[in-house]
Amino acid sequence: MSISPDSKLYFFYIQSTKEKADKDRLFKVIKKFKVKVPKYNIHHNYFWLCIDSHPSVAIRNFVTEIKNEFNIESDEFVQTVSDFDHIDKIMEQVKDILI
Repeated sequence: MSISPDSKLYFFYIQSTKEKADKDRLFKVIKKFKVKVPKYNIHHNYFWLCIDSHPSVAIRNFVTEIKNEFNIESDEFVQTVSDFDHIDKIMEQVKDILI
């Protein structure tokens, strides 16, 4: 799936131990909201989603549902699509601080 210039990146920090279970839970929410997610990455303590849509009430509700599903206190909304290319490298550098 291609990524449009209007895509936005949502980044979530989670306390988690099972990547497979997290992916299943995440895709349950994605399916429920019928959101286009052309790119994503899931790690043991964070995940990010590139959402191909303008921010709207539906997207805010989607993000809220994910936060509820994973008991996430806060999230970071990144404005530019190109940022996701660097998120994994940045998280690798700061993971010791977050854990």
